[in-house]
Amino acid sequence: MWGRFDGCKGEISEVRQVQDIPEPQVVVTDYKQQKKTCPCCRKEHFGIFPQGVNAPVQYGNNVKTLSVLLCNDYKVPIQKVSQLLSDLYGLFPNVSTIVKYNAKAYEKMEAVEMLIKKSILSSLVAHSDETGIRVGGKMFWLHVMSTCMFTYLFYT
Repeated sequence: MWGRFDGCKGEISEVRQVQDIPEPQVVVTDYKQQKKTCPCCRKEHFGIFPQGVNAPVQYGNNVKTLSVLLCNDYKVPIQKVSQLLSDLYGLFPNVSTIVKYNAKAYEKMEAVEMLIKKSILSSLVAHSDETGIRVGGKMFWLHVMSTCMFTYLFYT
C-alpha cells in the first residue's frame, strides 16, 4: 500500500506514548583482590578492597536505602519489604538484615533528629497533636510536633 506514496513527503500527524518502568534487575559488581609474592622474601601481599566491601557477598547501598525507605516512609512491614525484594529482584534479605539497616540509618540520622527537636523547641510558634496507633499489636500514642520547616513524630 505504501508503495504508491514513495517519494511523497510525510509528516507526523499524531504521537502516542506508553510510559512504563524497566524490568527490575540486580546489578552485581565484582571486586577482585590481587595477591602478589615478593620475589626476594617470598612474603605474600594482598590488595585492598574498596571501603564498605566487607564480605564475599553483600547487599549494596541501593538495597539498604530502598529497604529503609519502604519501612519508614511508606510504612511497609519488614516481612513485606523482604518479600518485595524477593519478588522484584530475586534478593532474599532476612528480617534481621533489614532491621540492621534501619538501626544503622537511625544512628546516622541522630544529629538530624537533634537539630529538628532543637529547631521546634526554639520556634516561636509550633503545632502539636497526638493520636492513638498500634505498634506490635499494642496501643501507643503517636505525637507530632511541627513548624513550617520541621516535623517530629514519636510514640509513647
